[in-house]
Amino acid sequence: METNNFVESWHDQLKSIYLKKKRDRRTDRLIYVIVSDIEPDFIANINRIQLSVRRMGPEERKRRRRELNVEAINEKVLPLLIELAEDSQKRNEVIYKVKSFTTDDIIYNIIVVEDKMKACDCPDFTWNNVACEHMYLLRRYNRDIAVFVISTNLPTPEVFTDNIRTEQQQQ
Repeated sequence: METNNFVESWHDQLKSIYLKKKRDRRTDRLIYVIVSDIEPDFIANINRIQLSVRRMGPEERKRRRRELNVEAINEKVLPLLIELAEDSQKRNEVIYKVKSFTTDDIIYNIIVVEDKMKACDCPDFTWNNVACEHMYLLRRYNRDIAVFVISTNLPTPEVFTDNIRTEQQQQ
C-alpha cells in the first residue's frame, strides 16, 4: 500500500495523542474520539491557517504570559500600583513608579520618552531586555504609552565599510 509521510504522521498522532497508545479496538470509542477530540482540533487548526496565525515561539509565549499576568490584576487596583513620579531633567522624559507584584516595599521606575517606554529598572528587564510585566501594567493603565520594543535598526553595510575605511586612514 502506498502512503506518504503526512498520512503516516497523522496516523501516529491519532494513536499516540488521541488514543493514548491504548489498544482499544472498539469502533464506537474511535468514533467518539474523532468527533469529540479530533474534529475541534482540526477545525481550530484550519482557522489558524486561514487567519495566517502561526504557533507561538518561546519568546512570544513569554510575552503573552506577561500580558496575561497583568490582565489578571483588578482594574480598580491599578491606580494604587502606578504613580507618576516626576518629569525628568531630560526633554520629553517622564518617569513612572510601579510597585512590585511580589514584594510591597519594592518600587521600579519606568522611563517613558515621547509616549514610548524605554527602560525599567526591574531585574527581568535588566537581564532580558524585553518588555516586563511592569511595562504591560503601565500600558494597561495608560493606553497612550507604547510598550518597549527592541530596536532592529541595524546600520547598513555602507556604514560599516565607511567606518572601517576611516579607522584605517587614521592609523
